[in-house]
Amino acid sequence: MASAAQAPNFALICCAATSGCVTNFESWPSAGTGGFAEWEQMSNPRVEALDAQLRQARLNGAETFAAGAYADAELLLTRCRRELAGGLQIDADADLDRLQIDVTEMNASLGKRARKWNAS
Repeated sequence: MASAAQAPNFALICCAATSGCVTNFESWPSAGTGGFAEWEQMSNPRVEALDAQLRQARLNGAETFAAGAYADAELLLTRCRRELAGGLQIDADADLDRLQIDVTEMNASLGKRARKWNAS
């Protein structure tokens, strides 16, 4: 008789537990965003400099002419911020070195495209 009396309680608990999963999934942040590292102000000069270079590349048409490289660079910058926020300085330094190379190559490519565009 005890199991029959517990069945409604179990069903009620299951409904309450799963209702939060169903109703709150719309407020979940999109992939790659929403972590503390994206909102925390960084005082790392390398991160700030690379962020400024990426913003300048975007103004120069990186989203159009180097879309894949630009998207990868943004993701790598986010990764660097997360690593620094998590205290992973050595990993962040390695990724910042890689990001510097990627951003430099992307800007060089955009510069060539701009010279070609202006010449024609």
